Amino acid sequence: MKYKNVTLALLLIAMGFNTQAKNVDYYSICLDLSGNINNAVVEQCSDYAITKYKSEITTIFNQVKKSNVQKYDLLKNQQQKWLRNTEKSCENSQEHYTYCMLGEYDERLTKLKKQVKN
Repeated sequence: MKYKNVTLALLLIAMGFNTQAKNVDYYSICLDLSGNINNAVVEQCSDYAITKYKSEITTIFNQVKKSNVQKYDLLKNQQQKWLRNTEKSCENSQEHYTYCMLGEYDERLTKLKKQVKN
């Protein structure tokens, strides 16, 4: 277990240096570290990953706000619409709400990274 934590730490550090890389799969990492997988672990790992994606999105917004207020306002409005639509979509989805939101946040983070890059 000690080596697993060291490996995870090194992986996360390395991935943190390349913000344009594919999103870190916090959900899978959490599941791998948990050992036993059950409904509670799946829920906890989904919540954990969503929290991490929200944090990354907030970081992007803060960076944009410092450099371009007009772009920030546009992104903020898009984000509010996205969140409303996503919540409704996941509420009506056949998959579990939290797991649905996890996928949506992962996709949103990828799109934001591309949008900010341009």
